[in-house]
Amino acid sequence: MNNKNFALGLLVVETIFLVGFLIFSRINYKNRFKEKYDLRNHFPYELNFEGRYSDNLFGNICGTIMGVCAVLFYVFFEPNFGDGYYLFTRIAGILYSISISFMIFVPMKVLKTHLLYTVIVIVFSFLSSFSIALNAMNVFNRTHNGVLLIPLIMAVVICLFVMALIINPKINKWAKLEEVIEPDGTKTYKRPKWFVLAFTEWCLILLSILIQAVVLINKFIY
Repeated sequence: MNNKNFALGLLVVETIFLVGFLIFSRINYKNRFKEKYDLRNHFPYELNFEGRYSDNLFGNICGTIMGVCAVLFYVFFEPNFGDGYYLFTRIAGILYSISISFMIFVPMKVLKTHLLYTVIVIVFSFLSSFSIALNAMNVFNRTHNGVLLIPLIMAVVICLFVMALIINPKINKWAKLEEVIEPDGTKTYKRPKWFVLAFTEWCLILLSILIQAVVLINKFIY
């Protein structure tokens, strides 16, 4: 079997089940809590907040298949271990994908563990895209194939985006809530429209799909 086509198929399936995970889980969330789930200020784990796996069965099945496809993408994508950049990308990608699954299902009440997985996801998302950029640059220097600039530029943009997420000054105050004065003068607190850490986690999940796409583009070209 052509491993490129197999990897492409896995990426397509993963993307489909990511969409399914979002659709089914958000419907389930609205039915459970009688409010809309907003990706801008809700954490991924909240789709299963204080619930059993079976409480969001279809959404969680989609999420599980999505995670399995992501891991298999890196496990079977490149059988040739001679290229150090690809070997590193595979290792980083596998750890990235596994950590995303934990980040989705480990609740914030286990604060240190949840934040640890988020940090791991950030680190390996950067390292994965950085390794792809180095590989594309290395091959471009050998072949002078201008088409290789496509995955190179895409990988560099992803690296810069991840860096922007890291150095965002609001990330250090991610738990800060907005103060609201009620008509009777009492103070209440609510989440801001953009809850920076929650939105960052969703960005990292979506980036995992994009990084795999760049890996594929790079491999199809060279």
